[in-house]
Amino acid sequence: GAPMSSDDRTATATAEAPWIGPFDAGDPRINSQAQAVARRKAEWHSSLDPGNAFEVWLVTYIALQSVRLEHCALMADAQRQRRALRAKLVWDEDRRLAAELLGEKLSQHPARGVRQLRQTQQGAEWLLERWRFWVRALEIARDWDEPRRALAFDLLGVPPARRLTDPRLSGEAATLKALAEAQVAALERLISDRLERLDAAERAEAEAGRGFDDAAEARRLRRYESECRRAMQWALSQIRERALTRRSASASAATATPPPSAAAPPSPPPSAAAPPSPPPSAAGAEAALSPLAAEEAVLAVSITRPAPGAEERPLSRHARRALAKRQRRQRR
Repeated sequence: GAPMSSDDRTATATAEAPWIGPFDAGDPRINSQAQAVARRKAEWHSSLDPGNAFEVWLVTYIALQSVRLEHCALMADAQRQRRALRAKLVWDEDRRLAAELLGEKLSQHPARGVRQLRQTQQGAEWLLERWRFWVRALEIARDWDEPRRALAFDLLGVPPARRLTDPRLSGEAATLKALAEAQVAALERLISDRLERLDAAERAEAEAGRGFDDAAEARRLRRYESECRRAMQWALSQIRERALTRRSASASAATATPPPSAAAPPSPPPSAAAPPSPPPSAAGAEAALSPLAAEEAVLAVSITRPAPGAEERPLSRHARRALAKRQRRQRR
C-alpha cells in the first residue's frame, strides 16, 4: 500500500501503545520535574519540620528523590507495556537476535554457549542451521579441514583442552556426516517435543505483560531506582537525627534552668489563747504587781494550769521548791 504519513504513523503507534502520544508543551498533564519537586516540598514541609537552612535543603532533596522514584515506576510500567507490544509484533526476531549474540561468543565458551542456545527454540534453530550446513558440506567436500573441525567442536560444546582426546571428529567423511545428521535429528526432536511449547508459553506471558525483564535497559532502571531510594533514606535519616538532637538539647536546657521559687508557705494557724492573767490583788486592782508577785503569779499559772493540749510533765526541783514556798506563805 501507499506509505503512511507522519500523522498516520503516530496514530497507529498510539493505538498499539497507549503510553505513546504527541508531545504538547501546553498539556497540563505534563509537569516539569522542578514543579513536581516544589509541590512535594510544600506538601511535606510541615511533616518533616526543618529547623535550619540545611534541613530545608534536605527536605528539597527528599522531595526530589521521591519524584524520581515515581518517575522510575512510570518508566518501568512503560517498559512492561513496550515489552508486551514487542512480544506481539517481533517476538521471533528479538529471540533470533539474542541467539546470534550468543553464537558469536561460542568459540570463547563453547560448553556454556551450547547449553544456553539449547534453552530456547530460536537458539536450537541456530544450532540446527549450522549442523545442516555441515551435512551438505560433507556431501560436497568429503572432508573437513582444521577450521571447519574447530567450528564443529564449538557446535558440540567441546572446550579446546579436551579436543585432542575427543575421537568423534577423527573419522572418515561418512562418520562425520553421520555425526552431523545425528545432531540434526536430536535438535529437531528437542524443538518439536519441548521448545516449541515453552516458546509459546513465554510469548503469551510476555504479551500479557508478565514475567521478569532482564534486559539491559530494565537493569539500568532498577539500578537507578535503588540509588534514588538510598539517597532518600539517607536524607530522611539526617532529618530524624537532627530533630532528635534538637529535642535532646531542649530537654537538657529545661533541666538546667532552675524552676521558679515556690509560693510562700501558708502562715501557721494562730496559737492557742494565752491563759488569762491572774486576778488583781485585793490591795488594788489598778496597782502594778511587784516583781516578786509577778514571778509567783506566772509560776503559779505554769504549775497549776498547763496550756491547752500540752502534755502534763512532772515538776522540776526548782518548781517544787517554789510551790512549797508559796504554800508556806498561804498558811501564814
